Amino acid sequence: MGFRIAVIGGGNMGTAFVSGILGKGLMQPRELCVVEPDARRRGELSRQLGCEVFEAPCEAIRSSECLLLAVKPQIFPECADILAPYVDQTPLCVSLMAGVSLSTLQKNLPVVSSFVRAMPNLAARVCQGVTGYYVGSQLEPETESFLKEIFASVGFSLRLGSEQLVDACTALAGSGPGFLFAILEAFVKSGKEFGFTAKESEELVSYTVLGSLALWRTSSSSLSDLREQVTSKGGTTEAGLNVFLERDLDGSIREALTAAFRRAVELSGS
Repeated sequence: MGFRIAVIGGGNMGTAFVSGILGKGLMQPRELCVVEPDARRRGELSRQLGCEVFEAPCEAIRSSECLLLAVKPQIFPECADILAPYVDQTPLCVSLMAGVSLSTLQKNLPVVSSFVRAMPNLAARVCQGVTGYYVGSQLEPETESFLKEIFASVGFSLRLGSEQLVDACTALAGSGPGFLFAILEAFVKSGKEFGFTAKESEELVSYTVLGSLALWRTSSSSLSDLREQVTSKGGTTEAGLNVFLERDLDGSIREALTAAFRRAVELSGS
């Protein structure tokens, strides 16, 4: 029996998807395999995941139902040359590579029937990720269902209406954690300057964020309404928000996201 999924690349994202799929009980270890050239990493993956881990593409992956590409974008052309002889029977290829367009995928792997371009984010490692994906061609209902299960195993997923929205998702959700971590760093630093220990400051900030997100997710109020509920005239929140207003925080954040989006478009050539 062939593998249902062959994961090409045993780095953070490839491992996150395999762990999510196995953790949710969608498949058994025998139904997946990973291709990872690094010997030390192969040993770690074999022990951690319990599935077959190969050094290079081989005959064993030929009848896989799905190819999951999780390699670095810059090595994809070389990787595709090695993969091509073994994926002529593969009906579906899902790319997790940032900046690699559908046209590039099709050009380098013309033997594959259907392609999906997906953009997961780092939180997939804890099954709380966000994955925006675009389907390049019509899929059979059972294949579409299979695809949704794969993405659901690592968090929330959203099917996108155009390939350009993959680049937008890269900026908003893919780069988003990096932007948020930068903001949270500033919060933690301020906490330490106020006199809290590093641990105390981190706990205060992390639980403030978790509580705020929970309130937003469970409330019918808009973000603006919630902000106003925290803000009393002449109070502490208003004093801080006035600084944000003076420094144009809104404009800075939108400018950063636009810069990330433009770079994503440049990389993908879309």
